[in-house]
Amino acid sequence: MRDYQLTVAITGMNAVPDNPGAGLAVARCLREAYGGNIRIVGLGYDALDPGLHRREYCDSAHLLSYPGSGADTLFARLSEIHDAEHIDVLIPCLDAELPLIASLAPKLAEIGVRSYLPSTEQLARRAKDRLPDLAHAAGVACPETLAITHADFFRDCDKKGWPFPLVVKGVFYDARMAAGREEADIAFRAIAAEWGVPVLVQRRITGEECNLAGVGDGTGALLGEVMMKKRAVTGRGKAWAGISIHDEVLAENARRLVAALNW
Repeated sequence: MRDYQLTVAITGMNAVPDNPGAGLAVARCLREAYGGNIRIVGLGYDALDPGLHRREYCDSAHLLSYPGSGADTLFARLSEIHDAEHIDVLIPCLDAELPLIASLAPKLAEIGVRSYLPSTEQLARRAKDRLPDLAHAAGVACPETLAITHADFFRDCDKKGWPFPLVVKGVFYDARMAAGREEADIAFRAIAAEWGVPVLVQRRITGEECNLAGVGDGTGALLGEVMMKKRAVTGRGKAWAGISIHDEVLAENARRLVAALNW
């Protein structure tokens, strides 16, 4: 039996209306599952991140340096927080920070902070710009995707075999429907300004939209998964409301992807 509280640090405590971080949801699940038998340390990038102020879920809160500051700066900051909080496990919840924290996993383990993250190469293989290659290796269908660096692509994209409507996506975040050249140009410039280039163009696939989240065992097997069907979406197509479902075809596709990644 454990004779001390497990201390878990969780990032992603922001709550931007159309893109809330997952950290608060993770903290809530852990609190409801383990109650007072677990200490939760909220980690954020802004003092006004709402999750940091939810004391029923976060026992303490700290600010992190932005990933753009580099690995050494982030490691130094995490070490300071660890000295104060004695973190057992770190759960990063934001896509943009995963590559950096994954690269720091060995150093964090040396000071006693454990994580359950894929390697940097595994993360790179599932990046949006490499997803078609991963899907092909796993035997899973994937919309055709093209990386572009300039909005001029849309001037004659239909002649290049890319008729509208199209989906314009950032490598890290943001996806916008474009019914024509003007909408595509606006989407490209907005995404490139916030997330940089390349920007991805993807063929529009119609049908019901579903999400699946799961946990791999680290050797390519899926330990468990939960699924939802989107019932309401934001202006950017992100899930805002949904219902729980179970779809065996979706589950099998997830198992194939995890196996291909050896996640």
